[in-house]
Amino acid sequence: MDEKKSEELYSRWAGLCAVFGVLESRERNKINKIFDRLVAAYCEPHRKRHTLEHILECLREFDSARNITENQNAVEMAIWFHDFVYDTSEELAKFNEPIKVCKLMDVRVLIDVDLSSLGKPWSEFQEDSRAVREEYNHVPEAVFREKRAEILQGFLDRPRIYFTDYFYEKNEAQARENLKRAIEELKSGA
Repeated sequence: MDEKKSEELYSRWAGLCAVFGVLESRERNKINKIFDRLVAAYCEPHRKRHTLEHILECLREFDSARNITENQNAVEMAIWFHDFVYDTSEELAKFNEPIKVCKLMDVRVLIDVDLSSLGKPWSEFQEDSRAVREEYNHVPEAVFREKRAEILQGFLDRPRIYFTDYFYEKNEAQARENLKRAIEELKSGA
């Protein structure tokens, strides 16, 4: 991650902490330690997709949808922590405790922000898919293809991939196209 993006992330973190009133000098060390732990977690060597880049993408995507949430600060804080624990070798790969502070609509926005990558242009979607595959490089190829196709099919089987009208209108068509194409490739072995 380049220095400009790193500065943007820290600025966002510090600004969010200021909203919660924890930027006083005696608290500065605490928020810096938490930020350092977040950075360390998102820079773990097994992470290829669920990195600081992903968090920055989610934060930027959320910026365009802030006005549809009730508690913008809670959603933004949840974005920071939604992939904090990410161990692909365990049955439970994600720890989503932070979403408990959000209201239902805010949780829907958080989920839509996280899934917004499904609606990226095909080349970017493929790049993200390759990164996810690298995170699961310990899983045999045939098993990965089968399980990944099942997961993607689950999204495709929903009446709507995105909960909010904003993300539905913005991403739904492209996401469905990407998912169909990805599933076809996974099943064909391409």
